[in-house]
Amino acid sequence: MYERRRNEKGKITIFEATGQIGQLLVTQALQAGYDVTAYSRRPNALNMEHEKLQIVVGDLTDRRKAS
Repeated sequence: MYERRRNEKGKITIFEATGQIGQLLVTQALQAGYDVTAYSRRPNALNMEHEKLQIVVGDLTDRRKAS
């Protein structure tokens, strides 16, 4: 059975990460220690860098990127 370490929070995906609420959620999740995948339709719309942040650019109708 997999046992998560106490300091490992896990992974979270945030859609519409470039909107006002999305950016707030990304910031809070990173501060809480989560690995964050931020999904955006526009390249360079999320001006943020972090070792635990991965930015995916695409449309939600593209199932390959959304999964």
